Amino acid sequence: MRRAASASAALAAIALFAWASVQVHRARVAPEEIAHPGPLGRILGPAARPLDQAAEGRIESALLALEDDSRPPAERFAAYRRDLAAAERLLLRSLAANPAQARALARLAAIRFELRPPADEEGVARLLDTIAAASRMAPRVPDVQLRLGELLLRMGRDDDAVPYLARAIELDPSSARRAVGFLRERLWRAAAITEALPRAPAVVAALGEAYVQEGTGREWLALAEPAIPAGGRELLSAYGSVAIRSGEAARLEARLSGIGKLPDPSLEAERLRQISAARLETGNAAGALAAASEAAAILPDDAGLAEHAGRVALRAGRAPEAARAFRDALAVLSRTSGSPRSRARLYAAIGSAEEARGRPDLAFDAYRMAVGLDPAAEPAARRLREMGRAAGLPRVESASAEKN
Repeated sequence: MRRAASASAALAAIALFAWASVQVHRARVAPEEIAHPGPLGRILGPAARPLDQAAEGRIESALLALEDDSRPPAERFAAYRRDLAAAERLLLRSLAANPAQARALARLAAIRFELRPPADEEGVARLLDTIAAASRMAPRVPDVQLRLGELLLRMGRDDDAVPYLARAIELDPSSARRAVGFLRERLWRAAAITEALPRAPAVVAALGEAYVQEGTGREWLALAEPAIPAGGRELLSAYGSVAIRSGEAARLEARLSGIGKLPDPSLEAERLRQISAARLETGNAAGALAAASEAAAILPDDAGLAEHAGRVALRAGRAPEAARAFRDALAVLSRTSGSPRSRARLYAAIGSAEEARGRPDLAFDAYRMAVGLDPAAEPAARRLREMGRAAGLPRVESASAEKN
């Protein structure tokens, strides 16, 4: 009898262990489907990480639903709110499993504001307390500080948001472009953003477009010049773009030529690229091509520099050199898995160069490749149709695979 009871107990224990193992596995692979209440949930329920990942997936689904033009607006909005509500539930469970999660808390605050904006001062105070708690949990995590700053801006609390955005930039300068974008969405003027955020090179670079849009590009050039070239390649590139668009090509060439050769290869290549652009703008095509070719030779694995050299060569009437440069850029992209649209752009450029040097057969093939990679590629698609009609072809098929 005792032996039978022991055997039954062992079988029950094995069955319980097997059931628990299945539940733990299900909690890992499908956290949304498992919800064990009470103490059992803390043992068998999903851990915080898979719940947080499931919430992130629901947030992405919500945004995709909102952008789905194939559905009526009311249906899109309903799906958006439904997915956000599911994300809210998942985040609550994630925080129950591990309360010390600043990112999850920041996401939860943003979702709650989106679903149920506070209607009174008490509700606003609760949301501000949540934001402050998330910030205290992750004082040195830039992404959290940036998210909290964005939420405060959406709440209309711009002055409260700025310290969070500034902290994110101090922790990670690459946050600058998003921070500037958030403030521009709130209709902040460029000069006001300059005063509010740290005067870091990344911030100055991110503000170039804003100054151009406001017609004050020359003011931005004066702001940027003290930080060149120490501010890095992004600022150097922005300086060239703003100078050209502000009618200051001569100033650009003089400034960058006066700096002299830079020891850092990346900065020196960018300096030469911008000198090339300035010379092209002022009508010195030969000088532009010389600078562009030198830049591309410094960094042969930079597809952007090779493409720039090709476009300068085409403008200078040197079609064979242009075609070679575009093919060099394409080879770099092929090695680095460049996007189909980027490769399509280069095939279209090759087509233009081959046409310019009197090789319509090679141009036709290049245009076919461009349209095969990106059916919306223009003017490649238009030229392909025109060349097809001129050759008496009823319908031109695009190429579906690249050939080396």
